[in-house]
Amino acid sequence: MAQILTSIALYEVLQKRGMSEADACRTVSEEMWKCLDPSGMKKLARRSFFLPLMKKIVPLGFKKGSGAGWRYTWHRGGPKDEFHFECDECL
Repeated sequence: MAQILTSIALYEVLQKRGMSEADACRTVSEEMWKCLDPSGMKKLARRSFFLPLMKKIVPLGFKKGSGAGWRYTWHRGGPKDEFHFECDECL
């Protein structure tokens, strides 16, 4: 489930087996979240260069847009050392 192509395949198969698009999306999404391991990102975030770099790159990416096929919801107003956003649509 941690692989996007596997997730897409399961999403399509669930629909072919009679599950609604919304239910298939929710089911696959829930299973993907169970497989995420944030420890790699946490290790990277501890490095001195990471946060200053992300503070420049992330807002620039949201300001300029992420390109065709991508849609994000950016949640503002949180702590200054955190970024909170959701990827609503991806390629």
